[in-house]
Amino acid sequence: MFDKDDKQQGKRISVTDGEPEGDTPALPDDSAEEASSAGRSDDLLAALEAELAEVREAHLRAVRAMFETCDVLIFTLGLTEGWVSTVDGAVFPVPPGVVTEDVPDTGYAFHNFTVAEMKADLLAFIHALRRINPGVRLILTVSPVALVATYEDRHVLVSNTYSKAALRVTAEEVSREVPDCAYFPSYEIITSAAAGNGFLEEDLREVRPEGVAHVMSIFQRHFIDGEAGAHPPPRPAAAAAGVAGMADRIRAAQRLICEEELLERRGA
Repeated sequence: MFDKDDKQQGKRISVTDGEPEGDTPALPDDSAEEASSAGRSDDLLAALEAELAEVREAHLRAVRAMFETCDVLIFTLGLTEGWVSTVDGAVFPVPPGVVTEDVPDTGYAFHNFTVAEMKADLLAFIHALRRINPGVRLILTVSPVALVATYEDRHVLVSNTYSKAALRVTAEEVSREVPDCAYFPSYEIITSAAAGNGFLEEDLREVRPEGVAHVMSIFQRHFIDGEAGAHPPPRPAAAAAGVAGMADRIRAAQRLICEEELLERRGA
């Protein structure tokens, strides 16, 4: 029990368990309001977590169904730098705190993967994939998009050269060792000296629509229309325009933010 003076009314109110004696109105209980607000926040958080779990499960079911039923899987290698959880070994493509700020400062370590490590991981993935889909064929590619940032203590151009070289060697060794696994040179088509940067945007990093269309036309020629090395005659202008349109649609539908761009946007 506690007493409180009501100076405005000149009355003395005795309150027990938050209820006034007699017909005197109760004073506002800030703690009760805060508790109620906290309860609503907890309920909302629980509902969001449940919804997230449901969406994640639906996504994982869709991914598994895709792995089980696809005839061809195209796998693009993109990064060597990552962050590894020191708790369970989980790997993240961006530093903790870039996507969300609510991340502890400890429990993560930077790691730049080697060819041997990436090759072992890729072979393990292919082995697991073919346990549930024995007939699946694979096409490996390397992303032509250059790094925009590096955690290594060196210039990003040096890190980019290592990253692309290591990824390219990994793709080469795996495609040579694994049956029904081919390498498609989209990286070389876009970045080779023969292209003269003509397929890159002004930032010399992003691929222009013309570059996407050119890569898609070569891919269709060798992997869809006929066997690699067949070298069919140039396709008619209408067909070429169709391929270019398909490339534009793919580009528009897949405007994903690269992990390195998240670093740039956060000013890292």
